[in-house]
Amino acid sequence: MRDVFGNLASGLDVGVQYTTFNDATNPGDFAACDNSAVEIGTTGVYYLVLETTEQTNQYTTVLATATGALPNVIEIRNRYPDTEEEE
Repeated sequence: MRDVFGNLASGLDVGVQYTTFNDATNPGDFAACDNSAVEIGTTGVYYLVLETTEQTNQYTTVLATATGALPNVIEIRNRYPDTEEEE
């Protein structure tokens, strides 16, 4: 996470929410993630483990926010459903 000056910010209480959608649907409302964002040491870099239930459509959008930090939006293309045929 980055502070308002663009510097990595350590020690934040990061709130994470997600929404999922498919090509033919609109994203739904954001919901709280089951897991919390965890900082790697004191680097200002955080990771999040998404549960399977948070990746049930083709796309997942994660919104991470913290007081004093810029919001971070991450778009993920899931492999669900796997529509490519195997040869």
